[in-house]
Amino acid sequence: MTFLKNRSSMLMAFIMLFVFTGIKANANLLVTQTYIMLDPKNRVVSFKLFNPTKETKTYKISIAHMKMGEDGGFSEMSEEEIVKNNLSIVDGSVMFSPKSFTIEQQQAQVIKIIGRFDKIAEGKEYMARVMFKEFPQDSVENAIEKASAAKKVEEKGLAINLKPLFNISVPLIISKVQTPAYSIDAQNFKVNYEENFIEFALLNNNLNLSPFGTITMQLLDEKGAAIGKELKIEKMYMQAPLAKRIVKLNFAKEALENKTISSINFKYKHVDKDIELVSKVLKL
Repeated sequence: MTFLKNRSSMLMAFIMLFVFTGIKANANLLVTQTYIMLDPKNRVVSFKLFNPTKETKTYKISIAHMKMGEDGGFSEMSEEEIVKNNLSIVDGSVMFSPKSFTIEQQQAQVIKIIGRFDKIAEGKEYMARVMFKEFPQDSVENAIEKASAAKKVEEKGLAINLKPLFNISVPLIISKVQTPAYSIDAQNFKVNYEENFIEFALLNNNLNLSPFGTITMQLLDEKGAAIGKELKIEKMYMQAPLAKRIVKLNFAKEALENKTISSINFKYKHVDKDIELVSKVLKL
């Protein structure tokens, strides 16, 4: 009973952590780190992975090279793009401990990500993604045996049912930039009163750096008075060399208090460098 109680308490603790901190999550895995920054002063990042399911899960960690589109979505980079951006240097500069592991049901695993900087030149920064890939628990042989036992034999052969693999990833920056010269702007603000959203363009004018931070927007009326509560977008980033990202933020119609938005007090602050990337009042 004590074992089950402790396991239930651990699950609840991780669920509460997810709710209040925005943990990267899927039904199969909770990751307590949503952003990994490695630099000469912070060479090791430790965090936990939690298996909330009632099955044993096996994972492998690797580096994935993806490119970000204007809508914030990702697609796989071609070999030519990886070579052009010299991203293969990340593969040899980041280590994982452990690299593959098994997590029992409703248990956690501590992961360490270690950066090496001997191959990274001063003033350089690279961005990739850390991929957590699930291994199928059943081997092909076991799947064949199970399919045979279930009499799933067809004229053309045997039906093999393997569990689909599952992937989740988080952004990684490995940097040797001592004083990052971010150059960010926000433009083209549009308010859609019918569908209740604000859309704008986030611009990155230094394509060697990948900003990562929190956006806050206080809506203001024609007298400069606040309308409703401050709107917030956490974990907002642009992956270099992306120059423009289109951002859409929904708001509750009731929050406008039947007022028209005349301007927006807009701020974009880096998540861990205590730098205000953008701070201005935008007239609409």
